[in-house]
Parts: sequence; structure tokens; C-alpha cells
Amino acid sequence: MDNSSSVEANVLLIDDNKDFVHSTGEKLKSINDAFSIFIENSGKDGKEFFKDNSDKIDVIVCDYDMPGWTGIETLKNIREFSEVPFILFTGKGSEEVASEAISAGASDYLQKGDSLSNYKVLSNRILQYVEKSSLLAEKERTLQERNRLLERVDDAFFSYDEDFRLLHLNESGLQLLWSVVGEKVSYDEVIGNVLWDVVPQIVIDELQSPFERAMNENEDIEFDFYYPDEEVWLQVRLFPSESGLSVFVRDITEKKERIARREKENEVLFELYQIASTSSLSHTERLSKALQLGRDFLGVNIGYISSFVGSSRKIILSEDSVGHSEIYEGASCEIEDTFCKNVINDDRTIVNISSAEDKDTLNSTAIDKFGFESFVGKEIVVDGEVYGSLCFADCTEDSFLDSDLAVVEVLTAWVSYEIERNQKQEELEVQNRRLEAFAEFVSHDLKNPLNVASGYVEMEQQLRDDPSENLAKVQKSHKRMEQMIDELLELSRSSEELKETAEIQISEIVEEAWSLLDTEDATLGVKTDMVVNGDGDKLLNVFENLFLNSIEHNDSDVSIEVGEFESGFYIADNGSGIDSDVGTDIFNYGYTEDEGHGLGLAIAKEIVDVHGWSIEIDSDWNGAKFNIYTK
Repeated sequence: MDNSSSVEANVLLIDDNKDFVHSTGEKLKSINDAFSIFIENSGKDGKEFFKDNSDKIDVIVCDYDMPGWTGIETLKNIREFSEVPFILFTGKGSEEVASEAISAGASDYLQKGDSLSNYKVLSNRILQYVEKSSLLAEKERTLQERNRLLERVDDAFFSYDEDFRLLHLNESGLQLLWSVVGEKVSYDEVIGNVLWDVVPQIVIDELQSPFERAMNENEDIEFDFYYPDEEVWLQVRLFPSESGLSVFVRDITEKKERIARREKENEVLFELYQIASTSSLSHTERLSKALQLGRDFLGVNIGYISSFVGSSRKIILSEDSVGHSEIYEGASCEIEDTFCKNVINDDRTIVNISSAEDKDTLNSTAIDKFGFESFVGKEIVVDGEVYGSLCFADCTEDSFLDSDLAVVEVLTAWVSYEIERNQKQEELEVQNRRLEAFAEFVSHDLKNPLNVASGYVEMEQQLRDDPSENLAKVQKSHKRMEQMIDELLELSRSSEELKETAEIQISEIVEEAWSLLDTEDATLGVKTDMVVNGDGDKLLNVFENLFLNSIEHNDSDVSIEVGEFESGFYIADNGSGIDSDVGTDIFNYGYTEDEGHGLGLAIAKEIVDVHGWSIEIDSDWNGAKFNIYTK
């Protein structure tokens, strides 16, 4: 007989018949030697033994008809503290006894008998309940381990059945539930409740649809949910199964705020780029918009730019929404009496006045004078020297983050650049005005004696019967000098910034330029309807110089063509061309290969550059071709 088994079992036999109970134990051992048998002869003794050894006993087999406690009474007493498998094994069989046993919580009901088959049935039932208990115990251990793990995670966890009744939640989940329902409820109070009966309507409106979709479609779902009562963002992850729904909830408020902050920082950078790239804005308008941008980002009411002259600080521009009595354009005071003292002397970028640590190091005079509760300032450096400071402040308490520091540093760097750029621009404009005045003066003073000399030459020619060849050469030199003076004057103006531009039809300005020249036998072809935005007078000069270049450096019958390509327009001729070794030297002042003065192409390039375009020689052309790129 095979009396081995892979399942061990500790069995407690309770029966008042000592001979029978020992015989039952021996027969069970003979059927399955993995059984360990414990015997008690009364219900009370059996209950006490089990109570002391409940961790050892896997199954109880108990007689029904015993003195003292019957089998049913023994069962009821044990059921008060344990759900151990309990088999009623009795010689008194009836449906009434079986019904009473099952009602009292018996796991099974079997009748005694002398046949070995009866004991085999009993053995099989014991094994079945041991295996079932083992599986249940393992499941319980797994569940407990899962719950222990869930308690360790920061996420709030909730487990619901198919009807959204709460089966379990961890400590984080309980705390989250407290904030949602508005009171501290216990674990036992909420277990078994339907979700929609517990949470407020605002939560139902957000959660019910995705929860039901996850259950109905067996679909994992993740979404973010803003709960306004607590001002928090929650990430909700739903994992459905056959038994219900597992829900993980994480507070992502800080993450959302970081993302929003980064987006706001990017908006600041984009807006700053827009300010810098909008040519129609004046210098003051640009700085003013930068101050407004900084104020809005930091959430403060006051922003100002100051300059330092000696020991004084003067506000040159301010944006103030509260009308602070000490902050206005032109306001001046000693640096020692301002927070700029801290920024300069202590190399501090951010000063948080609400911080007790900062308060001890701050200028007490400035605190009393301005009444600021928050302040951030940074040195403005222009051309390597401290120019002044960019400051933002408020009379309400606030603190600044590291990201605030980064944005203030970017704003200060741009303001420094803008002030330096404007200073250089103003210096250049002064130089240009001086140069133009000088050029006008030189032109006037040179042309007067030149005109006198030319007049005398003409008079002398008229007095002679035969024109003098030498006088003709002098007259030609006079004309060349006059042309040089005009071109030098134009050169002094060619690099000036464009003041007014308009849409210009290339074909029209080409025809105008051609009409102003002595073109001899040269011919012109125009193959473009292109329209550009530019300064008409300056562009007229470009075409004049390029046409003269072709006429003066080729035979008199040279053909010139003006056309367009994808990125701009060109001026080309069929003449002798340009030496490939020349390269861009041809655009240098004074460069010439003959008796010319080398200014025409230099002037043309200056004007093209001022328009923001570029000019290049097309070396593959059979002749001279200049490509002007406008895009």
C-alpha cells in the first residue's frame, strides 16, 4: 500500500471513545504516514489543546455524540477564535445533524464505519482541507506582504472590487482620503464603502468616467487631476483585474509647478528675443518692456534701472505699479543708502529681506527708507565697467527661487548689452554726422576752386581757333576730380543706417539709373518683375556704379542684363569678365586694375550691406556677373 504523501498534516482527533480514537489515528497513519496525530477525549480538552497549539494544528476531526460538550458545541466554541477546518466524524448520521453541523460552521460531515474505505475518504478530506488552507494561507501571506510593500511606497494606494467597494488602502491612501472627505476616518470605517458614496461630487465628476472605463474595457489608464480644495495636482494610475481595480495616486504638484516654471522661463526668453529683434522699438521702449517682463515673471510691483555716478545712484527708468514715493525716473540718492550697496559690496545677486539671516547683513538705512519686504538686484556691466544695477522689489513679503536668480541674470545680461549697444550706436551716429559734415565741407571747398579752374579752361578753349589737346586733357582731369569728390561724398553716406524704406520695383529703378548715365553704345536688358524693400536713392547708386563698372571696363558695345534668381537679383555683362584671382578684393576701397579710382564697387557693397543683403561675384559667368542676395 502506498502510504506516502507530499502534504504533511497535523490532525487533532477529539473523541470520548479512547479505543476508537487511537484506532482512527493508526488507520490514518497507515494510509498517509505524513500525518501527525494528536488526541483529546473531550470537547473542552480538545478546545484548550487547540487554543494552546493553534499554530500547529491543520485540521480537527471531532465526534458528534460525546458527554459534556457535543461535537457541535465544541465546534461553536472553537469558531469563536478560529476558522480551522473542522470535520464532524460521527456514528450518528442524519440530515438533521448534518444541517446543524454545517450551520454551526463545520467544514465537512462524515459518518464513521468499520470499512477502510471510510478512513480513506476521511484521509482525502483532511488532505483537501490542508491543501486549501495552505493555499489560503499563502494567499494571505502574499496579500500581507503586498500591503507591507504598499505601506513603504509614497504613492497612495486603493484597492476596489468590481462594484467600487474599498477593499484596502495604505497609510498614504488613508491620509489622502482624510483631505478629500474633510475628516479623519479610521481604516475600518472606510473599508467596504462604495467610492462614490464617500468622496465629494467634484471628485466623482473627475474620476467616475476613467474608473468605469478602466473596469469595463480592462484598460490601464493614467491621467492627471487637479483638486482645487487642496490646490494639488494628482497623478492617478488605474490597473484593472478580474477581481477589481488597483489605484495608485501620487502628488505631482511640485512637478507641475516645475514644468510651469520652466514654461514661464521659456516665455521670458522668447519675449526677450522678441523685444531685441523688434527694430521699431526705441532704446527706452526696449528697456521698459524688459522691466515689465521681469516684474511679471517675479510677481513684484516695482522694477527699475539705475546708473552709478561716483557715490550716487540715479534711477534712469522705472516700472512701478504702486507709485512708490522713492522710485521714479531721475530719483537720486547715495549708493550707501540703497540695497545696491549689498549687491555691489557683497557680490549678492538675490536678497530676500523676509529672511532673518539676510536681514542681519542688510543696509538698515535702505530698509527704513524704501520699506521693501523683498528685493532682487544685479550689477549692470557696460564695456567691462559697472554701469549701475537692475532691481526688482515689492513691499510685500516674498522669497525668490533659484530659477528667479537665473532669469534675473539673463535679464541683466541683456540690459547690459542693450545699454552698451545703444551707447555704441549713439557714438557711431555722432561720428557719422561729423563725417558727413566734414565730407560736405571738403566737397564744397574742393569743388569751388575746381569749378573756377574748369571755367577758365572752357574760356581759353573758346578763345582759340584750334582746340588745344593739352587743355582737353586738363578738362578731363577736372571732370575726373569732380567725379571723385562726388563719390567720396557718397561713400561717406553709403554706410549710414536706413532711415526710411519702401517697396521698390527693380525694373523701374534700373531704368532710372540707366537714364542718368552716358551709356555710349552699351545695351541694357531687364528680365525681372522683382520687388524689394529698401532705400530707393541708395539702390539707384548701386545700379549706377555696377553699370559704370561694365561700361568703363569693356568695349563700348557691351551688353548688360538685370534679372532675378531664387534668392535675389543679378547684374551681368558679356564683357571680358573678372580675374578669378581677384576674389572679394574687388570690393575694397581703392582697388582698380586701370586708371579708375576704385570706389564704385566699394560704395555698392556698403549700400548692399546696409540693407542686410550680400553681394558676390559669379565666377562661372562668361563675363562679369554680380549676384545680390536679398533673402
